[in-house]
Amino acid sequence: MAVERLAKYKIQFIKLKNGTHHFNFQLDQTFFDCFENSKITEANITADVNLHKEQDHIFDLDFKVSGEAKMVCDRCLDDFYLPINNHFNLQVKMTEKERENEFDITYLPFNSYEINVANYLYEVCHLALPMQLKCADSKTKECNKKILQKLEELDINNQESISDPRWDELKKLIKTEKK
Repeated sequence: MAVERLAKYKIQFIKLKNGTHHFNFQLDQTFFDCFENSKITEANITADVNLHKEQDHIFDLDFKVSGEAKMVCDRCLDDFYLPINNHFNLQVKMTEKERENEFDITYLPFNSYEINVANYLYEVCHLALPMQLKCADSKTKECNKKILQKLEELDINNQESISDPRWDELKKLIKTEKK
């Protein structure tokens, strides 16, 4: 079922003449639901893909995504909308021999006539996410003050050390043995 929903992200490059061709895609919840374990669920992201074709067996894809995605803050667990902006260039080469893809080069067999850009769009969006998601990243929302206060109370570094008599006696034994 997910494969059927991702079919609209196919670009049939074989029909295209040399030059630049523009493609526009809307990435929303139905798009990200097609991918297992996606950090992005609800989203309103516009993806612009430019295909630059100068030769029959080599072309470039420029991906540019912008919009926002609903995320969960790693600190207070509140929902917030994170701005998503990212850009990625990919070179596609046709080859006779099967080759492993590189970071910014994808190899396709000569008999290919289309490329599905869904996985690339998914990766470009996820690479725009910071390592730690915080409400402050939204630039419009602050973390939940009640939750932050509770975290501060529970922080072990802020608590006074409570002495346990059993450990105190063991510590005394260790000190006497070292002497």
